[in-house]
Formats: sequence, structure tokens, C-alpha cells
Amino acid sequence: MVKHLPPSVKHLLTLRNPNVLPGPPPSQLQTLFTRTSRDAKLKNAETGWLVLTSYGMVLSPLPGETKAFHDESGLEDPNQGNLSRALGSVVGIAALRAEGRVGPQLVSHTFGLLKARYVEDLSAEDAWLSSDEGTEWVLRTVDEILDVVSSEDQGNEVKVKL
Repeated sequence: MVKHLPPSVKHLLTLRNPNVLPGPPPSQLQTLFTRTSRDAKLKNAETGWLVLTSYGMVLSPLPGETKAFHDESGLEDPNQGNLSRALGSVVGIAALRAEGRVGPQLVSHTFGLLKARYVEDLSAEDAWLSSDEGTEWVLRTVDEILDVVSSEDQGNEVKVKL
């Protein structure tokens, strides 16, 4: 143990899981993120890619308070955050796809992304992300990332491909 750490931290360190699953090889992550980033640039979906790889994959909390299913939210809501409807659906798709076994919620966010094409004053990127091609790109990119970061030991789980 490190001597300069307080005793409480030392005790917490002893509670860590001794059988931690190994992380993905950094070279595979670098290759994956380079390839998917380049693909996003070609499709003018750089913001979508950043949201997908940051908010969605690490399940970072969005700005504002947590909403319950019965809470309403609108454009004047200060806790809405700064994500467009399309980007919010991208976050939902990435988070649910990473969680797994939540098919109905995933389908709901996928249709939400497709319905985002009808929002007024869409940016060009949001218009592309909410197209059939863009939505398919989001799902494929999430799957590519999950294939690299998922442990091989989890191969017995049922994988659903949309």
C-alpha cells in the first residue's frame, strides 16, 4: 500500500474486486475510434459521434435534474440541456444498446431518432442522423464500439441486432 494515503482510502482499496475483467487493448480502441471518427467526418456527423462516444458509451449524466416518467419537459425547461432531439435520441440509443436486454426502450429511442427529422429548423447533421441511413449508422457505430469494449467472457448473453 501507498504510505501517504489516509487509512480510510487504504481500506476502500482492499475492497476492490480482485477478479476485474480486463479492459480492451488500447491499440484496438485507437483503431476503432480513428475509423469511426473518420467515418463521422465524411458523413458530417462529428457532433453525433462525439455525443455517441462520450455521453452514450460512458453513461455520463446529462445536465439538469433526473426526470421521472410522469415529468413533462419542453423547450422552456431549464433542465432540458443543450442536446437536440436527434442527439438526445443518439444518447438514448447508445446507452440502451450498451446496457442490453432493453429491446422496447431501444426501439422507442430508435423511432424517436427517426421522428426527429420532422422537427423544425434541423441542423444538417441532425437531418442526416435522423434519416434512415443516419439511424442505421448510429446503430452500427454503437455495435462496433461495443464489440471492442465488451469482454469476451460475456459471449453467452443474447445479442439483438436491429
